[in-house]
Amino acid sequence: MHELTIAKNIVEIVEEEVEKIGNVIKVKEIYFKAGALNAVIPESLIFSFDIVKSESKILREAVLKFEEIPIKIKCNNCDYEGILKVPEFFCPECGSTKLDVLYGKEMYVERIIVEEEKDGDKNSQESFGSK
Repeated sequence: MHELTIAKNIVEIVEEEVEKIGNVIKVKEIYFKAGALNAVIPESLIFSFDIVKSESKILREAVLKFEEIPIKIKCNNCDYEGILKVPEFFCPECGSTKLDVLYGKEMYVERIIVEEEKDGDKNSQESFGSK
């Protein structure tokens, strides 16, 4: 269950980003993307995140939004570029297995939405994570 480890890493990344912003009251939403080759099970990740976030005062109300990035390949045989359907791992044009994976291996916090306090007023702010 690598989703628990991923959830812990998300919490660490977001807490570091929140520290940079300063004056954050709470994190409202976290947008997380992972390539299909990472085999992340969305339900397991969200469940794990909900457990891990309870240890952080600033993240207790945060909602994790997950998006899977499809596998995009380039065939070294015929130069086809396109989305690969899992678990096929051959070019849909020519059948070659000589492929480069262009997308589908990445995993990152895309952005976070926080509520911060400035001069006694509460404001929402969008902050971008790291790839």
